[in-house]
Amino acid sequence: MTQPTVTAIIAVRNGSPTIGVCLDAIAAQSYPAASIMVIDDASTDDTVRLVRERRDPIIELIELADNVGPAEARNRALLRVTTDYFWIVDADCVPTPDCLANLCAVLSADPAIGVVGGPNPQNPRTATYAAAAFDFSNRYLVDPAAPPTDVPYVVGANMLVRRPVIEQVGYYDPSLRIAEDFDLCVRARQAGWRVVFEPRAVSEHRHPRSTVSSYLGYQYKIGRYGCRFRVKHRAAVPFGRWYPTTPARAALLAPVYVAMALGRIVVKNVAVGAIRPLLWYLARPMLGHRRCNPGARTDGESIILTSPRSSALWDHCRYPLALISSPQMASKVPIWWVSHSRQ
Repeated sequence: MTQPTVTAIIAVRNGSPTIGVCLDAIAAQSYPAASIMVIDDASTDDTVRLVRERRDPIIELIELADNVGPAEARNRALLRVTTDYFWIVDADCVPTPDCLANLCAVLSADPAIGVVGGPNPQNPRTATYAAAAFDFSNRYLVDPAAPPTDVPYVVGANMLVRRPVIEQVGYYDPSLRIAEDFDLCVRARQAGWRVVFEPRAVSEHRHPRSTVSSYLGYQYKIGRYGCRFRVKHRAAVPFGRWYPTTPARAALLAPVYVAMALGRIVVKNVAVGAIRPLLWYLARPMLGHRRCNPGARTDGESIILTSPRSSALWDHCRYPLALISSPQMASKVPIWWVSHSRQ
């Protein structure tokens, strides 16, 4: 039986520090990708030159004149995909050699599975506690012994999708520059596809955000587009149906949302069998593990926050805090867009 073919898709903007090692990791997969599409989203650094210099016949470089965001950049590539599956990989990710093989094994096991994703942890030898808190609040913790598990959605930095899913539910929503992967997973589930998390399909995430301004800017973007995502899928996502409609209500409900967010983090990790990593993570602040020093550096990256608890608190609360301004954000999303968004 012929094994399914895969196209790796990398949307990148100013990814020169990591694009080389990312492409090396994809080329080293035990399950080879039939083709690699790199979509340069109007980079201003050396990304395009670095990709061109590889002169790899399976790499197709698509250069965009304008910055359109990761969703639309991936859509430009999806128009050309002819393989059975496509693998979304962020340009700052380094998949382990068996990552794609593990993803393909899950997708091939059941034709009802439309999307499968794996964890994107920081390197534990070099990651700061702030980075670990970011991973904890955004991704499922990793217990390699846990079986593949159905989940609401997976992170698009390491996500394998059947091409018929896109043919049925449509492309990425270009108005979402963050949470576009969650949006696709929700629409796939609504169409009857299963979304599965495979803890063995690991891709190391080398976040370039190493300063206070870049970190906080990214947190703002997550809150902003997370709000749009919840407006679009009120009934399908956590907290969506209880979304406050005024700033005053949002401020009053912020403590409740903080508690709900923390509970959600715990529940989703328990659901995928990550109980031991979860307990260890929760115990680290009490044990004083790897407290941060302002200005200290780890493997070339600045530690950007002054304490583990502050970094974890900010990460756990960014969505609830974004809700305080959610009516203004929601007002930027016309009702016709919410009700008639491409499905």
